[in-house]
Formats: sequence, C-alpha cells, structure tokens
Amino acid sequence: LRSNIADIISRAGFQPIHLNEINFQGMYEHRLMQAQQAAGEESEATDESKIILPH
Repeated sequence: LRSNIADIISRAGFQPIHLNEINFQGMYEHRLMQAQQAAGEESEATDESKIILPH
C-alpha cells in the first residue's frame, strides 16, 4: 500500500511523502490484549456483585 501511494504521488508530480510503517500485527495484539483485560475486569465485577442467599 505504501509503495502504491508513493508511486501515485511521484507520478502526479508532488513532493515525496514518507509514511511510517504500520505494524498491523502489533495493533491487533494490543487491541486483543485490551479486550481480554476488559473482559476480565467485567467478570471480576460481576463475581463480586453476586449475593448468595440461603435456601
């Protein structure tokens, strides 16, 4: 994708733009970890709020 954008920009006669690389795998893993932490916190909150009543 970066090379295609760079090619289009250079063919159009604009100044070159240097785009930083994007680590999609790292972004995915980070969001997955955040979702797991949020799910863990949510389950802890629901466990603490349960009230056990005697029968």
